Amino acid sequence: MTIYATYGVLPLTKSFKSFLLKAAYKKSILNAAISQITAEKIKNLMPKADIKVINQGIDFKKYQGHIVNQKIVSNPYILSVAYMKPRKGYHYAIPAFAEIKKIFPELKYVIRAAESDGKYFERIKNMASDLGVDKDIIWLPRLEESELVDVYKNAEVFFLPSVSSDPVYFEGFGSIYLEAQACGVPVVTSKGGGQEDAIVDGKTGFLIEEGNIDEAVEALKKIITNKSLRKEFSKNAIEFARLMSWNFKVEEYLNYYHNAIG
Repeated sequence: MTIYATYGVLPLTKSFKSFLLKAAYKKSILNAAISQITAEKIKNLMPKADIKVINQGIDFKKYQGHIVNQKIVSNPYILSVAYMKPRKGYHYAIPAFAEIKKIFPELKYVIRAAESDGKYFERIKNMASDLGVDKDIIWLPRLEESELVDVYKNAEVFFLPSVSSDPVYFEGFGSIYLEAQACGVPVVTSKGGGQEDAIVDGKTGFLIEEGNIDEAVEALKKIITNKSLRKEFSKNAIEFARLMSWNFKVEEYLNYYHNAIG
């Protein structure tokens, strides 16, 4: 079995579904969770569960294409790519952007977000308006993969302060962090979720305390102002994403499968 984050944990909190899923986990000869946090949350509910951690991979080559260099905006920008729902932490990202704008007035915030939660989307738009940054946010439509690669590569930093403090609903991993790093873009995100498996703190970006706006602003400022640090992070990010490619992850899965079957 391969266990994907919240939806491999949530049924364990429901009486009848819990009985079925626990039986399935016990019967399976291999339970592979996509992140360390997923494995930990299952073990909190099933202390004797045998869970291996095999991270998700990425199609690394897809993000190494030639950049067309048609910028969405001529200004420097930070970038978020994720569903519009509370777990992604936009209610922390908007206030952080409002603060970093005071330091870098020309900075924009580019967001590619499918609207999976209409009420939350309205909350975020109202928050941006109240903070006076609504005109500095660029909402992108659905893009072709090649266009999205350009959007990644032109960003100063990828910023998504995900929320994982809920015992059941949490960031399971986040291939978007690997996509950004494959494009050479440093990442700033929160501690406590599967994203901890998807970046290297202090090497490819920064992990901040969940909900800490000041820490988020400081991390963003370091990357934007320190060109040599950003260049170092960019180089490290590409190499890390390469090692997280499916070329390596498929081998890891196959080795586990062969050992389990054997």
